[in-house]
Amino acid sequence: MPKPIPQLAALSVELSSGNETVKILPAGLFRGRDGRPAGCAGWVLDQTNAAALVAAASRRQTRYAFDYEHQTLHALQNGRPAPAAGWFSRLEWREGDGLYALDVKWTAAAAAMIAAEEYLYISPMFLYAPDGRVTELINVALTNNPALDVLPELSLAALSNLSVFNSPTPSTQETHMDELLEQLRWLLNLPVGATADDVKAQLQKLISQLSGGEGMAAASVDLPALLARQQGQIAA
Repeated sequence: MPKPIPQLAALSVELSSGNETVKILPAGLFRGRDGRPAGCAGWVLDQTNAAALVAAASRRQTRYAFDYEHQTLHALQNGRPAPAAGWFSRLEWREGDGLYALDVKWTAAAAAMIAAEEYLYISPMFLYAPDGRVTELINVALTNNPALDVLPELSLAALSNLSVFNSPTPSTQETHMDELLEQLRWLLNLPVGATADDVKAQLQKLISQLSGGEGMAAASVDLPALLARQQGQIAA
């Protein structure tokens, strides 16, 4: 049975300069105000999975980063730099409250923007299982696009709103599938607009021809060897 693929989400939280303790995630069951996540009751953070996050932080050799507007995630697409806005390394679970970063240190540029209220929120990004349980903290961003209304305001950084990206980039698996379909269309001499079902139907016809009508029940066909023999016959 294939292993479930973790899902990605991001959160948002209100700020004010000078505070080194920042609430990253709320305790319990929570959802975005836009109704996400889909497919489960909500995101879940409790003592058990929070302990795993705290332990993972203690094992890290590098600090977690704050960036601006999740630019670390978008850098490969837009080619722009992804400077850090701050750093932290220690996490603490507070039962009934949430997960906190204990040693947040903002860069001078980020602290100035927070003090000037040019940025008012933070947005943690995390992985979660199909049942909604938070499994891994990725990083945190400064943002002005909050979406979760279950977190208190803090002095320098307070989590108050949660959001998931509205326009996720195609997964590697989807990209590979598109490339495979393009190659199969060329191989089967199908039009560019041929769908996956069209490709499948044409492949089934080809399999029937190569197997003498037995289809997948027949022994597998060595297509490269068959083509090589045909080329040899043509060249002879």
